Amino acid sequence: MKNPVGLALRSPFTVRRSHITVLFMLLLCLVSACRKDEACKLRHGEGGVIDMSLPEFYDLSHVGGYMRINRGYRGIYIYRNTLTEFVACECACPSGDDGVLSPADEYGGLVLRCPSCGATFSVLDGMPLEGSTTSCPLYQYDTYLENGMLSVY
Repeated sequence: MKNPVGLALRSPFTVRRSHITVLFMLLLCLVSACRKDEACKLRHGEGGVIDMSLPEFYDLSHVGGYMRINRGYRGIYIYRNTLTEFVACECACPSGDDGVLSPADEYGGLVLRCPSCGATFSVLDGMPLEGSTTSCPLYQYDTYLENGMLSVY
């Protein structure tokens, strides 16, 4: 914008890059200050091999079957998802307390709940459910079924 004399006038509302940078930095500080830092403690231990023909593992013989075994750090929860696919996760609550997870009966073994902090988790992917008291996921073990032997590692 030029005045009648030919001099360039600066608008009082000019936004400079330095203003944008400062605004961005302030916004970033505000967002990071409001975020809750949570230390996830993904404790785990040894899995092992399970002979699926043994009677103590009968609960895993059908799709949808589940059970807790005394291995790992605080136990390993195993769920049979399909004929050949199992999911296994640590029973130690990752929120840092000493809670031991147990299945929430109303969900058919698909949800684990911590009695200490109230956190709830999906067995299928180990992620906390909406409204859970933590954002930390469960430690997931790998599984492999071959010739009636289930390896959990």
